[in-house]
Amino acid sequence: MILATDGAMTQSEQTDAEVFQALRAGESYGIAILYDRYGEVVYRLGLRILRNPQEAEDLTQEVFMLLNRTVAYDPKRGSMC
Repeated sequence: MILATDGAMTQSEQTDAEVFQALRAGESYGIAILYDRYGEVVYRLGLRILRNPQEAEDLTQEVFMLLNRTVAYDPKRGSMC
């Protein structure tokens, strides 16, 4: 783990589990970090399956909205990707 100059870890250096814990605690930056990390992967997979860019965008939005509402990810089971 790399620490910022003040001793705190920056948001981009947090593990998925740490980001998810922040999201679970109500920190709004958590979903933004997860989207930055995995949004393109979700979109590309959706595009490959659905073969429609608009539907892939809608699916990507739904996945992250559901993740933000549900917060049921178990970091003990592995990384998000």
